[in-house]
Amino acid sequence: YIHKFYQSFHSDKKLKILDIGTGPIIINSISAVPYASEIVLSDYTESNREALRQWLEKDPKAHDWTLFFKHIVIDIEGGEEKDVAVREKKLRSSIKAIVPCDVTKDSLLPTEFMEEYDVLSSTLCLDCACKSVADY
Repeated sequence: YIHKFYQSFHSDKKLKILDIGTGPIIINSISAVPYASEIVLSDYTESNREALRQWLEKDPKAHDWTLFFKHIVIDIEGGEEKDVAVREKKLRSSIKAIVPCDVTKDSLLPTEFMEEYDVLSSTLCLDCACKSVADY
């Protein structure tokens, strides 16, 4: 569904994307790459941000997301094997920052990242952060 979401933008303009509550995974950002000028990933926990940094910096301890890249680029988008490495490289270069966030606060991001974004993406973040239906 994320792929179709980004495809729905009928514009030549590249999007400035903020992913709120990214978690330790990059899956949602894989489909965003063709449409993004920059991506800011954010999460509440340092361990999740560290997992993202490990992948970004090609740390040998990082999770290998290759199967997910292949599934999205080849199976969903109809790309070829050679496009997988290109997408991975483009995602790495599109990530502007990995920052802390706390959706329970008025200023959920560090001040320097409280700016306008074209797309705010959040998957299952509020479900975990909200303590009640009223909070949600």
